[in-house]
Amino acid sequence: MLTLLPLMASAQDADLDGVDDDVDNCTLVANPDQHDDDGDLYGDVCDSDLDNNGTTDGNDIAEFKWLMGTGDLEPDLNGDAVVDYRDLGLLNARMGQAPGPRGVTAADVDPPVFQLDSGLIPSAQEMDGLPGFPVRNVGRMRVDGTMPQDVDVVLNEVVLLTKDPDAAADLASRWGGAVMTSFDPDATLGIPAPAMYLILVDPTGADISSLPAMMATLDPRIHGKHDASHGELLELLALIAEERVNFGLDVSMNVLMGKHGVAERTVVESAATMGGVAQPGGAPYTPNAFEWTMMEVDPDIPGDSLFPVDTRAMEAVRILDAAGRTSNRSRTLIWDGGFFPNADFPPFTPVGPMRAVNTDPSGCGTGSPPAPGSTCESHGTHVVEAGWGLPDNGFGTAGPGGAVTDLTLLQSPVVDVAEIVRFILESLPTALASRPQVLNISAGFDIPAGWCLLACPPLDWMTRTLTSSGTLVVASAGNASRNVDHEDEICILFFPCIPFESSASVPCELDDVLCVGATAYERSALASYSNWGSNSDANSVDIYAPGNVWSVNALNAENANPSPNDDLQIITGTSFAAPFVSGVANLVSSGRTTVDARRVRNCILNTAHDTSMSLVVRRRINAVDAVRCALGGRSHPFLRIIGPSSGSSFEEGIAAVSLGADADDAEDGTALTIEWTSSRDGFITTTSPGVGVSIGPSGLSRGSHILTATVRDSSGLVATDSVSVTVTNPLPITTIVTPIVSPPQTYYAGQTIDLYGVSQDPNETPAFGPLEDGQVRWFLDGSFLGTGHTRTRSASLLSPGFHEFCFEGTDDDLESGPRDCVWIEIVPVPSDMEPDVDLTSPPNGSSYAYPGGPVSVSLVWSANDDEDGAIPWSQTRVLVSRSPSSVYSDHLATPFADVTSQVNVSTICTNPLPPPLFCGGTFQTFYILDIEALPGSSSTIVRIKIEADDSTGNTGEDFNDVQILEFL
Repeated sequence: MLTLLPLMASAQDADLDGVDDDVDNCTLVANPDQHDDDGDLYGDVCDSDLDNNGTTDGNDIAEFKWLMGTGDLEPDLNGDAVVDYRDLGLLNARMGQAPGPRGVTAADVDPPVFQLDSGLIPSAQEMDGLPGFPVRNVGRMRVDGTMPQDVDVVLNEVVLLTKDPDAAADLASRWGGAVMTSFDPDATLGIPAPAMYLILVDPTGADISSLPAMMATLDPRIHGKHDASHGELLELLALIAEERVNFGLDVSMNVLMGKHGVAERTVVESAATMGGVAQPGGAPYTPNAFEWTMMEVDPDIPGDSLFPVDTRAMEAVRILDAAGRTSNRSRTLIWDGGFFPNADFPPFTPVGPMRAVNTDPSGCGTGSPPAPGSTCESHGTHVVEAGWGLPDNGFGTAGPGGAVTDLTLLQSPVVDVAEIVRFILESLPTALASRPQVLNISAGFDIPAGWCLLACPPLDWMTRTLTSSGTLVVASAGNASRNVDHEDEICILFFPCIPFESSASVPCELDDVLCVGATAYERSALASYSNWGSNSDANSVDIYAPGNVWSVNALNAENANPSPNDDLQIITGTSFAAPFVSGVANLVSSGRTTVDARRVRNCILNTAHDTSMSLVVRRRINAVDAVRCALGGRSHPFLRIIGPSSGSSFEEGIAAVSLGADADDAEDGTALTIEWTSSRDGFITTTSPGVGVSIGPSGLSRGSHILTATVRDSSGLVATDSVSVTVTNPLPITTIVTPIVSPPQTYYAGQTIDLYGVSQDPNETPAFGPLEDGQVRWFLDGSFLGTGHTRTRSASLLSPGFHEFCFEGTDDDLESGPRDCVWIEIVPVPSDMEPDVDLTSPPNGSSYAYPGGPVSVSLVWSANDDEDGAIPWSQTRVLVSRSPSSVYSDHLATPFADVTSQVNVSTICTNPLPPPLFCGGTFQTFYILDIEALPGSSSTIVRIKIEADDSTGNTGEDFNDVQILEFL
């Protein structure tokens, strides 16, 4: 949660609307509902810049005329909920002015910070590339907050939505990439929407330093700390920001989805909204209801710091699911009209006709019958969606009670006040035969006070009867923007005036009815349309809930359609705040072993948030604490493994296993210990929430494991999560050192081909130890040649042309690794041959232990030429080359350095004659060469080469490779 700090020593409220200036989106004009229809962070009452170009001008006059009569309240500049000539006058008066002023934005107070955090662990380090494209590396981004949100991202891909195919090609060209896939819904489905392109990019060079400023420009809601697991991810974000700011392209990250379910706080609802509509308040739409503004825990929204929405509805579903109570079904009777069942409806029993339109003659308060296809015509469908849409079914929306509720759908008749009484007293009991725990009535009537003296007592009696039989009655407060407790006076001459309530809202103000008002968009303030109550007694508005929620187009989504469309839209009204509370009541009912309407009511009211951005909103729904009340004040902790991902495979002795999990608890917060166990190895280790630990390459035994993370809170309640992983035997690795791989070495008849290979078995002891000579094999042109790490082959035995040598190893488990192969070429014997150099010591492929300092190696060689005879010592050179990395990566084709003067060389002859004289008639020179292994390497290949020049300038050479083992 972002805390917006006052800019002055004490809070100020210049327009006296109940919102501090620091967070007020319109500081000089009172707007307690903070309505911001276009989501630009300026309140509508001080935002005459309708086209958002920064100033009020003629374009805004045209925009005003276009919006007038559409029902869009963005041009409602005086806040009276009507767009008329008064608003046009205000617009004309503000010509040339910028919108506002407003308080600070989230980015102003808490500028975004992007930083590297290598401790973040993505669910998978990499994925297979698309056909013809490289491996897809994965990183993780974490947005800090009370409950951090993690998202895994492909590091070298972006998604572009555009109708211009050239834009996709140009973007790929700018970032050294390519278009990998594309999908055009217009061409394939006839849907006029932009095409989607998945583009491979190389973000190297993107300007990370400008990332915070660009992101704050793109959306002033972006604020706080953002951590990235890889530097490439920060560059990718900078790339996206550059493309959006500089080219206006709709570019986004390619996000991984991972696993779904209530227990993991990741459910999937509809994939899209109608026309790409954002969440109320402007946040981008996501199919995960845990992240919806009206459903999540403490939504991180600008201006919400004092009194966030914080309904906690989806978290309440998770807590109930963790307690094993979602199978304890609750039943609700919905008295409404216009039910068109779709895949989002929970199990239901109809009473009256289905797919019958709502025939309310008032048109849901509009004054005329419902328009065909309107929300009012299918009112009952939206009531079901708001309170009981099935969660995690990939369709439509999610309501608080969808996971636990069976519905009875009662098509409401057309009634006047008298018919209401008759319907409740005569007809309704028939529908109540199923004994629902909740009765939801998203309708209301105003009854004149005098008439209430006659009509209200039986209605009060009915609601008391229903409550005593175990049914909680929930009703909407109405959408007339009025105080249901408004008082008039009767004044008689010479007597004091007698105050009385001017009217009664039915059924809202009836005894034992839980009356629900609506909060506005993404804030805890009173919605501009909602009725409210100034009294705190039981016959007033009791609690408030979100009145702006997601729903489908009822006629497009219904089951009768061959291809139902579940794109979402925002619906508005207390009619949808009431089912939201009813759904929470079902959760509470399912959480109790014995159902009592008054206890359910008390759990909801006694645990409600008691502060808000409007003084009249005295209680706001708090679903988590209401469910905890039903569970005796306790709740199961949350636990989700974030790494490794289920199905992962690790090679023994090579790959470390990174363990990490998120956990928190309503009572204990994150002060929890996570214990990790293996079905194969038993106890492994413990971690803290959000903190990973790496288990070394030999940390898990070979075979299949079910890794289980367990957390226990202070009250003894436990949560677990498990993943399946496999530890496999890594294949041995063989590498040919001699001959070199490139360019192919040439030989001619009479020469000896020295074969030398090295081998490694990652899970040997010590790690990456060599195979035995009998476990490695040489092949010549596909045929078995022999075993051992070193062999020789006379070039005279091979025909002229190219030949292939291959080297292969088999480990103790009789599993063979891939062959390593090189090509050589047999050429004719040259007329003027180079000197014949023979390095006999150290032997090719010999090994030396590294004692922590220089390794002494005895050098013995001879050099002879057919024309010149023995080559003197002065015409020979000793050259040494070290492999810059492990033997996996090259065949030691690195350039040689003349290090003769850099090593400790001493000369020993077989007779007293000093060099360059012959020693014993055969020219042999002995050297002691000091070689030091590379620091931190367990194995270093050192190539020693002797070069000799004859009188015609030909150079002969011979070299041997030795292995320096740090742990021999």
